[in-house]
Amino acid sequence: MQVKAIPALQDNYMYLLIDEHTCQAAAVDPVEPQKVRGGHGETCPCILPKDIQ
Repeated sequence: MQVKAIPALQDNYMYLLIDEHTCQAAAVDPVEPQKVRGGHGETCPCILPKDIQ
């Protein structure tokens, strides 16, 4: 599993969790989802809200 921190807004980060074997990914708390989708080598990203219970 790889974790990428992606800068967001002026002082925040979003996180992209990537399974290196399948290239499947999930984004955690993406305040700027357009920066997360595509361009990171992943397929079918899943968007996860910050407050998962």
